[in-house]
Amino acid sequence: MALQLENHVMRLREELDREREERNYFQLERDKIHTFWEITRGQLEEKKAELLNKDREMGEAEQRHQVEIKVGGKKSGRSCEGPELRVSLGQL
Repeated sequence: MALQLENHVMRLREELDREREERNYFQLERDKIHTFWEITRGQLEEKKAELLNKDREMGEAEQRHQVEIKVGGKKSGRSCEGPELRVSLGQL
């Protein structure tokens, strides 16, 4: 009977060791996933900020372009109505 108890205790200790190893493995995997999630979330926030900055830059560029069109249209409108246009047409 004592031998059976010793064998049973040994099996339980082996099972306990396996369970501990498995627990450690899963804890490491959990930590890896958590770290990956934190890094990825940080990268996502960076990309969102970059996108927002690019969107602002595009809006500013569009505004500058509209101003250039208005200013350029006024300048070219004056020159097209002037004598240069008549001279150009006369040469044709």
